[in-house]
Amino acid sequence: SIGLTRSRNHKRNMVHRFLLVGLLVAAVEGQPWLEPNNGVRYPRIGHYQPEENMATQLAIDQDLITIMDLVGNKQFMHALTTYEQGGSSSSIAILTLSEELDADIPLYSKITGTTESGNEVVAYTLSKHEAESNTFEVKYDVQFGQTEECKVGGLAASNREKIEGCFAPNGTISVEQEFGDPMILSYSYNPKVNNRNDHNFWGLSKFARSTMMECVGGCPYEDFIKYYNYYGTYTYGDLFVKAAIWDKTTESYERGQVDFKKLPGPQQELGRADAVVWGIVVLSTWMAVVRQYELALDLCVPAIADFDAVDNAEALYRWEEGVALYAGMSLISEGTGSLMYSVADDMCEAFGTCSQDGNHTIGIAHVNYEIMGEWAIAKQNLMVGNCVGARQNKERIVKLMTVPLIQGALVYSYALDSSVHQFMASSGDYAASSAFVTAVAPLVHHCSPSDAAILQENFAFESTSQTSFVAVKEALERNYKCLGVTCAQVGGVLENKGHTYRLKAGPCVDEDLSESTTNEILGEDPDDAVDFTVVLL
Repeated sequence: SIGLTRSRNHKRNMVHRFLLVGLLVAAVEGQPWLEPNNGVRYPRIGHYQPEENMATQLAIDQDLITIMDLVGNKQFMHALTTYEQGGSSSSIAILTLSEELDADIPLYSKITGTTESGNEVVAYTLSKHEAESNTFEVKYDVQFGQTEECKVGGLAASNREKIEGCFAPNGTISVEQEFGDPMILSYSYNPKVNNRNDHNFWGLSKFARSTMMECVGGCPYEDFIKYYNYYGTYTYGDLFVKAAIWDKTTESYERGQVDFKKLPGPQQELGRADAVVWGIVVLSTWMAVVRQYELALDLCVPAIADFDAVDNAEALYRWEEGVALYAGMSLISEGTGSLMYSVADDMCEAFGTCSQDGNHTIGIAHVNYEIMGEWAIAKQNLMVGNCVGARQNKERIVKLMTVPLIQGALVYSYALDSSVHQFMASSGDYAASSAFVTAVAPLVHHCSPSDAAILQENFAFESTSQTSFVAVKEALERNYKCLGVTCAQVGGVLENKGHTYRLKAGPCVDEDLSESTTNEILGEDPDDAVDFTVVLL
C-alpha cells in the first residue's frame, strides 16, 4: 500500500535560533518582567524556552500512544476509556480526610506527602477547600525526568496504570500555610480508584461549544467557525473518533458524513484503529492547539508604551499550553511523539519538504522550523504586550499547520487512485483519507464550496473506486492562496526512495518559482531514503 512511514533511527538536527528571535531577545534583555519564573529554566521544547512547567501538558501524548496500542490490538472499549478519562496528563488525587477541616485551605496550596515506599510526593490544591469538608482534591506536581509517576484515570481499565508515584494509601499530608507552621492532615486513599485526570482527548472536542464558540473574549473563534459552519456540530472531532470506535457513521454531520460500516479494504478493524488515532490528532487536537493560542490572545494585556511593564503571565501560560499540545513528546524525547509536530515530520519525508530549506526527505519539517520560530517571537510579543504582533504570529502558525493536513489528503488520495499506481489500498489508507479530508474540507469550503465538494466526492467510502488523485490535487491547489500556503511548502508525493515525484504527483509551481522544480531530484543520499509504505506508528 501507499502512504507514510518514518525512519526514527536517524538523528534529528538541532534547531537553530532565528535571527529575528535573537534581535527581539536582545531588545528586551534586562527587563525585570521578562525574567524566568522564579529563576527556573524548564527544558526546551525544541528551541522554544517555556517560562512554565509544561511536563503534564506534554504527557497527554502518552495517552495517544496508549490508545494507539489498544486500538491496534482491537481493544476499542479500553481505548474509549483512555480517550474519555485520560490517565497520563494532569493527574488528580481524591483524598478522604480522617477529620473535617477546621479552616479554609486556599487555591494552589502546596501539599507534601509520601509514596508507599516513603519517597516525597508534591501536589497542589485545585480549588479552595472550605472548612468542615472532608474530601481533598489535589493535582500531582509533575517534573521532567521524574522516575516515579501517578498515572491512573482511564489507564486502570487496561491495567496500564502507574501508582508508584501516588500518595500512600494511608498517611498524613502537610499543607503549606502562608503564615505559621504547616497544617498536618490524616487521610485515606485508594490510588487505583480515587484518581481522575483534568486533561483527556475527549475534552478537547467535548467542550468546544463553551471554549471556542460561546466563551468570553474573542469567541466565536474564526478558525472554529469554519468547521462548525461546515459540519453543523460543535463536536465534529469527537463524533468522528467515536464513529470509528463504534463502527458507525458521523450521522450528525451536515456535510461529509463518514460511515465506517462501509470502510473498504481488508482488515477493517485495523482501518478503524487508524481512523481513531488520525481523528484525535488532525481533528480534535489540531483545533485545540489553535484554541489555546486564541485564549492567550484573549488574555493578552497590551502595553500602552514601548517597554511598558505588563503582566501577561496567564496569556503566556495558555500560549505555552498550545505549544505543548502541538509538540507532544517529540521535542523532549526522541521518537516518542505522535501529535501534530510528528505528523508534519512524517509528511515532510513523503513530500521532500524537510529541513530549513524545505528541500529534503530527512529531518525536521520545514513548517515545524517556521512554527517554532513563530512560537519564540510570539512569546516575546506577549511578554512586552504586543498583542497585535502575537495575533500575527498565531495567524501564520495556523497557515503552517494547514500544510500537513493538505499533504495527508494528497498522499492518501494517491493511495486510493488505482489509475496512478499498481498497489492495493489498505483499510488504513481509506481510514486515514477520511480523517484528512474531514480535517481539510472545511478550510477549503471557506474558500470554495465547489472544490470542497470535489474532495468529499473523491473520498466517500462508497465511491472509492472512482477516486481521482488529479481531481483532488487540482481542487486543493486552486485554494492554496486562499489557505495561505504555497506549492513549495506542500511539495509533491515522492517515489519510494525519495528521488523523483510519483506519476502526476509533482508539486505545483508558485509564480515566483522556476518550472524546473516539478521534477527536481531532491538532496538526499539514496541509501538513506525513507521507504514509502503505510505504517501506523
